[in-house]
Amino acid sequence: MERSWEKLRSLFESLTSRLESLSFKKLILILIIVWLLLYLPATFFLSIGQSEEYYAYYPEAANPMDFDNKDYNVTTLPQSMEEAAGERFVKPIQNRTTVEFNWTAWDYDSSRHIGRINVYYELNGTEGVIRLKNVHRAGDVTSWAAEKTFKDEGTLKYYYRVDKDDISIFHRRTSVLLEGKNIYEEVRTGPPPLIHLFFIPPTLMTLSPEAGGAYLSFILYFSIFILFDSLLLFSGFKEFGKSKAFLMSLLFMVNPVTIFNIHQDEAIVAFTMLLPLLFLIKKRDKISSILAGISIPVKIWGGFIFPIYLLRKELGLKKRLKHVFSGVLVTSSIFLFFYLLWGSNSIWFLSQYSGTTEVMGLGPLSFWGRWLDVFSMSSQDLPRTSILVCIGALELLILYLAYKKDRPPLMTLTSLLCVFFGLYVKIHWDYYIILFPFLLYFTVRDKRLFFAFVSIVSTIYLMMFFASTSFFVPSILMALLNTLVLFLLLYHVFLFMRDKKIYRMELDEIWGRKEVEA
Repeated sequence: MERSWEKLRSLFESLTSRLESLSFKKLILILIIVWLLLYLPATFFLSIGQSEEYYAYYPEAANPMDFDNKDYNVTTLPQSMEEAAGERFVKPIQNRTTVEFNWTAWDYDSSRHIGRINVYYELNGTEGVIRLKNVHRAGDVTSWAAEKTFKDEGTLKYYYRVDKDDISIFHRRTSVLLEGKNIYEEVRTGPPPLIHLFFIPPTLMTLSPEAGGAYLSFILYFSIFILFDSLLLFSGFKEFGKSKAFLMSLLFMVNPVTIFNIHQDEAIVAFTMLLPLLFLIKKRDKISSILAGISIPVKIWGGFIFPIYLLRKELGLKKRLKHVFSGVLVTSSIFLFFYLLWGSNSIWFLSQYSGTTEVMGLGPLSFWGRWLDVFSMSSQDLPRTSILVCIGALELLILYLAYKKDRPPLMTLTSLLCVFFGLYVKIHWDYYIILFPFLLYFTVRDKRLFFAFVSIVSTIYLMMFFASTSFFVPSILMALLNTLVLFLLLYHVFLFMRDKKIYRMELDEIWGRKEVEA
């Protein structure tokens, strides 16, 4: 065993030596080539598969009431259904007739996404689209409606199309935004307002559903941000070891959790969090705090960066408070703008992301949710507010210990994220794309943390695989796998707080021992 480990170490040292000898441009080129080989095929196959699965046309059978919505277990049908002719509904109309289109979903909750419902019609050779608006929710019954006045008389032919999953929701929200309308009134919208501005490019590039539709443009767009994140990691950390920075970028890009979650926007969130961190590392605290202030209205996870400025003891209390105030001022100004523009719904995300709102389900990686499944308990039995308070208390304890023991900023930030994502009630698979860049600085520098990282990725991917297949997987097995992920995250925090070798590593390489000890 010892001989095998020596061979592995020798191979690793040979690899790092080879990487160190390569130029910066060559390493960047290698990263781009790896991205092209992995993500272009993944983008193509995932977008085609999702567009086929989530675009649903009605009527697509003799009667849409017979349609079995196996993916989301919701019963859907249009209320204004007339006798079908061919593949469309028909309705005779007179001059200046106003037609109301309705759609109702039973057994529907917000964890089962219906992104948009459109009515495609034809009248006297003229085609058009009517977008239905979410107008009513009562328990598990939700309805959408819209009306249109037709100036001509004739036979109206029409059908409904229901687009589901997050990407269709992203596309719908941004389409409303581009029309100059209030997305928080027109569409079911939970996230902070600034993230929707990032969705403008893929919305403008959207093709027809037959060519992949919004799924192709959005997945490609998110994949490009994976590349941006990887290049940002490499360029930001290369001065602390070119080979290690390259391995950080490579591990972030090629791990299966990242690859199989390119249909979500977390790569953008990671990008907005990496920027302030890298400016902080370069001792550009003022710019860093402003960028951190911008990251919160994108997704609120950027708020974890704010307390880190207070750990810079060498700057003095006045400067530290000034940096925090700058970031808070930027965040407050952005939220105030959108509050005045779109109203109080633009801050509803505080309830959504706290996990305390009643309409939101537990995340698929929730430690709490998995064990509730084991004991056949409802998510309503979970004291979410109490859990949130406990998480907050643990975060304050980490900050106190970090401040008292001079723990470096990156290590402290990573510890905060590990505790939060491990215990957060709404944690999803893709959220780990946000955490990985911060873990990887330590992963490539310590063999214990390397194996812990590999174990986290492998366990999450295994759970993703089980969740996406029809095989029966005992609830206790999923709960144990989820508990393993939590244990490994807390193991990182334990080593960060206790192991002098690990935290001295960051002090020596990034911050400099003299600066911290001053």
